[in-house]
Amino acid sequence: MYSGSILRTTNSCEAFHLKFNCMFYSAHQNIYKFIDVLKNVQKDTYKKLAVVVK
Repeated sequence: MYSGSILRTTNSCEAFHLKFNCMFYSAHQNIYKFIDVLKNVQKDTYKKLAVVVK
């Protein structure tokens, strides 16, 4: 989901925002799709943190 991207941004916040927006198919998703995406972002973050902590 968050693999290396061809698109470059000037900071990490912009990079996250770009990747987050790409997870949606339209500008106004329903709340259930939004929550699913947030859960996936959280899971990916926990996985990355677990690797760093080891």
